Amino acid sequence: MFEPVDRKAQPQTKPETCYPASAYEHLVPGVPVKSLPSDVNLYWTSPEFTEDSLPANLSESHQTGDDTWAKIVVLEGQLRYCVLEPEAEEHTLSPTQPGIVEPTVPHRVEPIDQVRFRLEFYR
Repeated sequence: MFEPVDRKAQPQTKPETCYPASAYEHLVPGVPVKSLPSDVNLYWTSPEFTEDSLPANLSESHQTGDDTWAKIVVLEGQLRYCVLEPEAEEHTLSPTQPGIVEPTVPHRVEPIDQVRFRLEFYR
């Protein structure tokens, strides 16, 4: 399901934000992270990832299936969570602030320095 990339072997430039400057006119400020619906159940948990083992597809636009929710659980450090549609949102996730991914909503994540996290999937 996930293919880790050796990020140490690739030169990385970390953008300060999820979007190019022109996109910020459409960014919705102060949007809280969503919460999971009460009627979904955990069905799969990913292995733990770090800034070095982050699968390439997670840092590119991707989405969950029609009935699949995800919870991004940061264990250490911080992770930038970028919701790409329908409204651009940017969240800084931490051990005290998980991220919720709604079904079919395009998004991506990127590490902010050192990070350790996992994904939980719900239906």
